[in-house]
Amino acid sequence: METLERSPNTVKNYAHHLKLYWEFLDDRGIEWTSVKFGDLQRFVAWLKKPASSVEFIVPEQPKRSRRTVNTILTAVYVFYEYQMCLGNIAELPIYKYVKDRRNYKPFLYGIGKSKRIRKARLKLKEGKENIKTLTPEQVQQATNACNCYRDRLLIQLLYRGASSNGTENRDKKINSKIFPCL
Repeated sequence: METLERSPNTVKNYAHHLKLYWEFLDDRGIEWTSVKFGDLQRFVAWLKKPASSVEFIVPEQPKRSRRTVNTILTAVYVFYEYQMCLGNIAELPIYKYVKDRRNYKPFLYGIGKSKRIRKARLKLKEGKENIKTLTPEQVQQATNACNCYRDRLLIQLLYRGASSNGTENRDKKINSKIFPCL
């Protein structure tokens, strides 16, 4: 990856992810060249809850988030793709090929044959993250803590712009109590 001029952090993260994969393979006594799809499924379960010999009555929170597990799987997939290109291993069934069902269709879409898209068979669904926002009271506290009108204006503009969907911006008026100069 260094020859492809990847970031040093990317190389370091991929190395760490592959180290985790090798730990899993060593624990199970599996040779990396003879990995089956079921082994990758067990690896995902291991990533969520590694080395747990104790069973809990109450479901335990996973050790890693779904996004982290998908990132680790991507590193493993890239490693196996590289090894397949070198001819060191036979092709693994880690991808499935599906018809292109995107909402966006390019110009002259229906003229040619439809392309098949390669998708990872083993990928966890990631939930949407909730964006943390400030409450109106917290915004008021930040506004009151400002020393100049410029800072107050910026905080209020950012808050009011982010709290609307974009169409209400023109209807909102700046509070004259906060900005007496306006």
